[in-house]
Amino acid sequence: MATNARAEQVLGYPHEQWPHDEGLWQRILHPDDRDHVLQTVRATIAAGRDLSLTYRVRAADRRWVWLHHLGHVARDDAGTATAMHSVLIDVTEAQRRERAAALLAAAGRALSGPGTVTQRLAAVAELAVGDLGQRATVWLRGDDGRYRPVAAAPAGTAPQVLKLAPVAAPRTWRPPTGPGAPSSFPRSMTDCCGSPPPVTRPATGNWPRWAPGTC
Repeated sequence: MATNARAEQVLGYPHEQWPHDEGLWQRILHPDDRDHVLQTVRATIAAGRDLSLTYRVRAADRRWVWLHHLGHVARDDAGTATAMHSVLIDVTEAQRRERAAALLAAAGRALSGPGTVTQRLAAVAELAVGDLGQRATVWLRGDDGRYRPVAAAPAGTAPQVLKLAPVAAPRTWRPPTGPGAPSSFPRSMTDCCGSPPPVTRPATGNWPRWAPGTC
């Protein structure tokens, strides 16, 4: 496989490496995408069609990069495939926006669906795992001003997380009271599972004592 300097800029592998490492492309395919991608490429070549496919690959710096792959199969006079000429487009940011919108829509359905508050929050935590991080925890503020974990994901680690003792927020930290205001947990509340990203309270609904977050 031959590439140009642009492929090196996007993925980080020296373009001189590709012609001498025939298995590189297959090795860097995302495990969840590999079988589908290889089957689609083989079927495309066999059928003589052009290729249009979106999938993830591992960059040299360990990032997952989304690529949109456009390919045309070149054939000799006998109709035998001789090469595939491809254009690979980095669509990572577009995919992130689409997946974020889908995640927000799914979270909205989970929060408005049937079940107890805890069950619905657990469903949202499960949605966050994968795209946003390896684990997620939802903490709620009680009448005593302390925060308690009420939902966690993945399910395998949830029992341990839910046994964590309540945590009191430092006096210097106060959660916002208005809807749509950004909020984040102090470090003392996140040592158990790392610092969570900032979270935003919903623009609708009355959540005066809730402080949802992921970690």
